[in-house]
Amino acid sequence: MSERSIEIYQPWSAPLIYTKLPDSLFNSLIEITDLISREKNPERAGHGLAGEIEKEFYIDTYLLDKIEFTKYIEKLTYAYTEIVKSQYHILESNDGSNTSGGLPILNFQEHLDNLKISTAWFNDQQDHEYNPVHNHNGLFSGVLYLKIPEYLPDRKQSDDKGIMSDGQIMFVKQESMTDYYLTRPTINFSPKPKDLFLFPSVLLHTVTPFRTPDGKGVRRSMSFNIEDNNRRKDYDDN
Repeated sequence: MSERSIEIYQPWSAPLIYTKLPDSLFNSLIEITDLISREKNPERAGHGLAGEIEKEFYIDTYLLDKIEFTKYIEKLTYAYTEIVKSQYHILESNDGSNTSGGLPILNFQEHLDNLKISTAWFNDQQDHEYNPVHNHNGLFSGVLYLKIPEYLPDRKQSDDKGIMSDGQIMFVKQESMTDYYLTRPTINFSPKPKDLFLFPSVLLHTVTPFRTPDGKGVRRSMSFNIEDNNRRKDYDDN
């Protein structure tokens, strides 16, 4: 093999990225979600969500703007789009401009400034509740974790074949059988407080139930969808 550097292109799949939420935002979100959960009649989100979870509540995006969570996610989304762009083979045209042949979902330069959190909610998942396989609306989605209880041990231990443990989140990307030996269609995580995942809204994911010693555990996760604000306005006007 020559000493020429290796270049990798993977435009057929968008990544899942992971980071840790800063302490200041984590503490602010704990405070906001605690206040909402104690309200007499909080706005419930369950009717529009897939989860078999009783306590699912909307978060006003104004509150997220106020604590600068929105700015943080905008910066993270920008970093995400830079990663995606790097997967495309950028060609220089005769006039000196760059082109990748166009991205089918998002023209980054045109739409990046218009990406906004359109919807946000949190789940206080309790023993035996779960989220079936589902995806979200919008262009990007995120999930982060605020409270994780102590789980009872699994009745059956998981292995390295993609079997889920209690309280895990699994992301699912279908692959053809011809790709199976070089790829893996699922990835599981046992989330901890402050864990944050950002991913394409079409990416399927699911959450397993859990059991806690006293049966009163609460696993608080927060989710949000990101849309092109201009496209959303056009849709609403029609």
